Amino acid sequence: MIGCVISNNVANPSWNIGTTGGGGVYVSGTSVLENCVVSGNTCQAAAAAWSNTYALGGGLYSDTGTATIENCIFAANTVNCQVGSTYVSWGGWGGGVYIGGPSLAMTNSILSGNATISWNSVGHGGGLYVSSSVNPCSVVNCTLAYNSTEGIYSTNTVPLVMNSILFFNNANGTQISGPTNVTYCDVQNGFTGTGNINLNPIFLDTAHLIIVSGSPCINKGNTNVIYKNVYFPPSLGKNHNDMGAHGGPGAGAKMTLQTWPQFELRCFGGVPGYNYEIDATTNFVSWQAVQQYQIANLGDCMGYLETNSMPFRFYKLNVVP
Repeated sequence: MIGCVISNNVANPSWNIGTTGGGGVYVSGTSVLENCVVSGNTCQAAAAAWSNTYALGGGLYSDTGTATIENCIFAANTVNCQVGSTYVSWGGWGGGVYIGGPSLAMTNSILSGNATISWNSVGHGGGLYVSSSVNPCSVVNCTLAYNSTEGIYSTNTVPLVMNSILFFNNANGTQISGPTNVTYCDVQNGFTGTGNINLNPIFLDTAHLIIVSGSPCINKGNTNVIYKNVYFPPSLGKNHNDMGAHGGPGAGAKMTLQTWPQFELRCFGGVPGYNYEIDATTNFVSWQAVQQYQIANLGDCMGYLETNSMPFRFYKLNVVP
């Protein structure tokens, strides 16, 4: 799935059906999500009595295959589990994302404003819930903020969390629960691990979780060259990885090309406050500006239909004043 928007869907079973998964996306098998926005979805589960009941994955539920998530936004998704008896097991897990296995690779993604709601408050992983079967599991250069409950919840498996920001989750309480290997991250209230800090990341605002000039997360990620910032903007540091979704080698705006049934360029991953320009050439010497654009919100994309009759052209995406 590339450049998709999945919003305002509800997995809403009838009463007493038991466990339900996937308010926005339900995957059984291998999946790849790139530059997708999954928002405002709800997974509801309900039972009257004597039935183990769970609501899993308000935005995304993935139970068996490898999940690769790049440059995606999961926002304002909810799991809601309601039961009518105290003699059953129940809970809401993974407000934004629930991963059941066998592996997860998440990079340059934002999980914000997701929530777990349960009748008895047994909710875990407002942002991300990772079950015991997921191995390997990595969350690199991601931002998890303003989720309820914690940003990440893991059971038995040990996710690698690196170069990421986990702040303002769980009403400023627990950010991470379960066994987790956390390094070079900004974690509210602190977390043991190499390179971790506990400082307000200074976002642009609560709706746009982009770090701005003066943020303590600039240049504070892993110093290994493989994590070095490449795109300026949205990265702000000039030497090492910026913590959060807009640092590292995968943080830049990207352009894709579709040639049938029409010639269309689509641009993803820009950030508010910058001007972007599509340039074209036939000889790599003389470049012509064919389209400029701005985006209003994180996750917006821009499409351009090419009407030029030239036999071929080459394209590049620039940031301009």
